[in-house]
Amino acid sequence: MTKVINTENFIKGIFTKSEIRYIQANKMVVVLESMVPVGCKFKKQGWGQNANVIEITITDKQQQAQLLKACEKRAKVLRSRMPDVDEWCKEQDAIEAAARKAKREEEAIGEMLKADGLYGVWSTLHTLRLGENTDKLTARYAKENSIECDEFYDNKNGYARSCKFTMVRRSFYINIRRGYHLFRIGGLLTFIKGSTINREGMACEWVEQGKSIADIRTVKGWLVRGEHIVAKTLKEAQAINAEHRAMQLARLLNARKRAERRAEQRANGTLRITFQDSIEAGNCRPGTSEFKHQYEAAIGHEAKDISIADLRKYAKQFGVEYYAEKAIQYALNH
Repeated sequence: MTKVINTENFIKGIFTKSEIRYIQANKMVVVLESMVPVGCKFKKQGWGQNANVIEITITDKQQQAQLLKACEKRAKVLRSRMPDVDEWCKEQDAIEAAARKAKREEEAIGEMLKADGLYGVWSTLHTLRLGENTDKLTARYAKENSIECDEFYDNKNGYARSCKFTMVRRSFYINIRRGYHLFRIGGLLTFIKGSTINREGMACEWVEQGKSIADIRTVKGWLVRGEHIVAKTLKEAQAINAEHRAMQLARLLNARKRAERRAEQRANGTLRITFQDSIEAGNCRPGTSEFKHQYEAAIGHEAKDISIADLRKYAKQFGVEYYAEKAIQYALNH
């Protein structure tokens, strides 16, 4: 009689399914080399005395009985180390079900983000400052919209061997309510209900990140024509937006008139250089102020601007021709 026994199948008659599941999950060694009947050939999974024996070749029933007795004795030892395995299996089932649910949610949110132009969870979170050492980047459905940062202080690892500071590792989570979509509007990650943006105005929530990487908060307000506004009502937000747009239009019209006036002055040779022209040309404020004071002392009265001819004349006199030409070229080109 020669029989090859697979120990994985052999122990199924000794342990329950729950016990076998616990043994496999915790990599417990069931059949030791010392349990193999004398004279039997065997194979082990790995090396050393404590490696698990996975196959035994027996030649008679006495060896089979010896193996069974050794396995039953080993089972008593292992059971003394086990918790309530049925309860443990229930907990594992719950953990595995939660992991499957989390994966489904992450994939669903990722596809939604791609459809909305954010290219997925990873790309969306990388619109924020994440730091150098990141772990998990994921998304999940939640009761509130937010971006969450969990910081973990890794005491085992440092930034470098010579660095004494503890490494900070961070995980980031997109928390999104069902029925909401996430867009990047005006540089801000913005949650809105539904998938359509109403430019006339709608409620929204947006993400702001402070100086600290983990300082991430969600602000509730309104989105009106691409502007994020904190207000009590949509009507108030629309009024604020209208005021802002009127101010922008006024500035635009003033800039346009100023540009037209300067174009005329360049054409007829009456263009005058201002203090602000010098600053915007890249000249320092103290140097520009000093030239202004010297010029005013020379002409005997206060001056708000200066002609190109006078600027070149007095710049040569005061030894600042280079800076004067910078201001002149700026004024001519703007």
